[in-house]
Amino acid sequence: MNVNFKYNMQRIYELPISFTFDQVLKFGELTGDNGPVHSVDGVVQGGFILSMLPQWLKDTSDGQEFIKGSKQAVSIMLDVKFRNKLIADQKVLVKFTYIPSNKLTKINWEVYDREKEYCSGNWIIHKS
Repeated sequence: MNVNFKYNMQRIYELPISFTFDQVLKFGELTGDNGPVHSVDGVVQGGFILSMLPQWLKDTSDGQEFIKGSKQAVSIMLDVKFRNKLIADQKVLVKFTYIPSNKLTKINWEVYDREKEYCSGNWIIHKS
């Protein structure tokens, strides 16, 4: 599901996402972040969530526009907040809200379900 809303140039995309327990284990082994909270309890690592944001954005119809052209893109994460533990195999949504720009795009993102927000933040993509 790729929901797209456009209001005054503002773009909002929502995508269904989830992490399997096996993915959480493999990410933990790869990064060394494999303590019991991840390897036993199945809590998804914050770094894993952040590392997937570019892929999820690329999965939106606008996301393909970010990678087109000869310009190089640099991204910076700002104001990341982890509010609740996201457990492996839980189905949630990721939402991107932004106004596209040729040079600098500030993206607000959020991972949530109907009951709560798990994490959110601001992401800047600068093309030069």
